[in-house]
Amino acid sequence: MRYCFGRPHVFSRMSFESRLLTVVALGLAAVLFYLAVHQAMLQWQFRTRFPYWDMVGIVSLLDAIPRPGILDLYHSVRDNEHRPIVPFLFYLWDRNRFGDSDELLYRAIMVSNALLAVSLLGILAVRRQLDFPLKVLFAAIVFLSFFSIFNYENLTWQKQIHEILCVTLLSFGLLVAATVSTRADNDRNTPIDTALALLSGLLCLAATYSFGFGLTAWPAVLAHGLLRRWRWAPLFTFAAIAVFAVVTYAFTYTVLAHHTNPAEAALRPLAIARYVLHIIGGGWLIQQGSPVPTAVSVIAAPAVILSLVLTLRFYLSAAAQPSSWFGRIVGGHAAMLIIASLGVAVMVALGRLTVNEGIDSRYAVVGFLFWCALLILFLMTLRRIAAPTIVVVFALLIFAVGYLPARAFEDRLRSREQDMYRAGVMATDRLQYWPKFPALFPAGPPLFTVWHKPRPPFPSFAKRQPFGWIGANLSDLPPAPSSSRCFGFVDIVSPLPEEPRVITLTGWAFIASPDTHLRWVMVTDLSDRGLGVGKPGLARPDVRTVYAGQGVNENRDDQLFAGYTIAAVREPGQKLLMWGIDDAGRACRLGGPVG
Repeated sequence: MRYCFGRPHVFSRMSFESRLLTVVALGLAAVLFYLAVHQAMLQWQFRTRFPYWDMVGIVSLLDAIPRPGILDLYHSVRDNEHRPIVPFLFYLWDRNRFGDSDELLYRAIMVSNALLAVSLLGILAVRRQLDFPLKVLFAAIVFLSFFSIFNYENLTWQKQIHEILCVTLLSFGLLVAATVSTRADNDRNTPIDTALALLSGLLCLAATYSFGFGLTAWPAVLAHGLLRRWRWAPLFTFAAIAVFAVVTYAFTYTVLAHHTNPAEAALRPLAIARYVLHIIGGGWLIQQGSPVPTAVSVIAAPAVILSLVLTLRFYLSAAAQPSSWFGRIVGGHAAMLIIASLGVAVMVALGRLTVNEGIDSRYAVVGFLFWCALLILFLMTLRRIAAPTIVVVFALLIFAVGYLPARAFEDRLRSREQDMYRAGVMATDRLQYWPKFPALFPAGPPLFTVWHKPRPPFPSFAKRQPFGWIGANLSDLPPAPSSSRCFGFVDIVSPLPEEPRVITLTGWAFIASPDTHLRWVMVTDLSDRGLGVGKPGLARPDVRTVYAGQGVNENRDDQLFAGYTIAAVREPGQKLLMWGIDDAGRACRLGGPVG
């Protein structure tokens, strides 16, 4: 029985099924690629545009040491237990060329994430393993995995360049290691293999000093080298770099008080195993609020067992070896990725066992890396005739993961953005009420120093748009044209119990104009002095329903997402005015005074 994808000149009694599967595969691929692009663009839209949490410490360090050397970074840079030295090249580049705007960092994250996906596409070049429609579908599965909105913490938080860069360097380091030949291969000489081992070691070293996850590369490659019978020169070359990386990393390792002590966590193997399953299976979380830990463990446990069986079979059974040299590279890369991803899950468990359950967006890249590697290794060991079924089933599963929870995660992103801007208003006014009010950093004084520091030739974060309008007179802005119809309403004004001057205004606003959109919502006193700022973006289908019934159809999406939650600082009882500011920086009133 044979499927004839991509060969219309070949006819058999299975041609109808083959053509049907071709249509299904290409149709599914189109849907998955659409979801990947749409969700990547959505996450780009909701990226955090100013320092948040650990990023405050990074900016503060660069303020103190504007031109750090490698020893400065080695001795000074900490991100929890991690050592993100390599990402500092991007932090410095972003500072010197883009004024700490983080735009470079987000571009680097997106490019690195795309390269990570590309590193897993080697199976597409293995002859006769997958037909063309299945190749396209496989590529769609991989790209949706890493650009799914479930990864939002990694793609919308500028600091996560260290984790994404680490995993990308790790994958390429393992891929290069997979190209090193065995002692039985007489067509390759030792210098070439030694050079490849050196390159693999340098990539894994860069991964290690991007994020701690890179430490898992060393046992994965060394085990691969021993089982694949590397020549001694490349094996010792890689081992020497491994010793250097592990020793230097361990020399400055610090156990944080608010994290789990690895020595104590190691005494709880069952808890570690459960945590590992949560990380591996967390990407298959369909809906928030379900009995997550149990469901995730049920999904992940068989997959982990299968991955270990396939990995051992790949290394120990001659019958499991792909027939082609390139096929063995792809299989070896996938096997090492499985070892490394499971190693990462164990590492996280050792440091976070008492902190969370491991089902977090920032760990999703580890889970998806495992599943993609498992799919590759599974396909490399299957008969070709079974490949269509496996790929299509996996595509349907990733479609469910990428589509069903998308709206819930989008709502989470929109809500988080509102909190970010409320926290920015508080930072601009040098106020801190965390954790009872959104904050950009748990400690006020360090944040205020970073937030208000001028950054020539660029202004401080407090003076950048839109926070620079706080304390300024809005009458200096040009008015919106009369053709722009501004609509808005404040539903609730909520003072902070600990400080009545700090209020949250909840409402909605939009501009009905074919030529512009509402970008910002401003809060001023009656003299037009800025007291707070935010932006629309929360879902308000009720607003669209009302205005659609009135024939107001301009900017339909703006009406659907017209809601806002804005922070402002006023004197108790002071009357306020609400203003909308469009894309061109023009202002219009959004109703009468509110109190």
